[in-house]
Amino acid sequence: MLFVGAIFGFFVIPYIADNYGRRLGMRVAWGLGTIAVLVTCLADSTNMIGLGLFLIGFGTNPAITLCFSFINEVCLGKSRQRFCVGVQVAFAMG
Repeated sequence: MLFVGAIFGFFVIPYIADNYGRRLGMRVAWGLGTIAVLVTCLADSTNMIGLGLFLIGFGTNPAITLCFSFINEVCLGKSRQRFCVGVQVAFAMG
């Protein structure tokens, strides 16, 4: 379900980011991902777990790609490298 949500998310989240702004796209994606994690943690049935995993994939996988686009647009020079590596380190740490 996680990867199915990611496929659908890669159509919706970039559309929001292109038409309404990258910041709003990231806020929608990460907000949806946060709600999805709470749904998954508080789930009492397999259907809720599946829905939570779908929403996690829908929100967070496109947001990671969107973060790199945002960093490349905002940062200049060597700071771009530090921020891109910092995002990868933060993502790896959880």
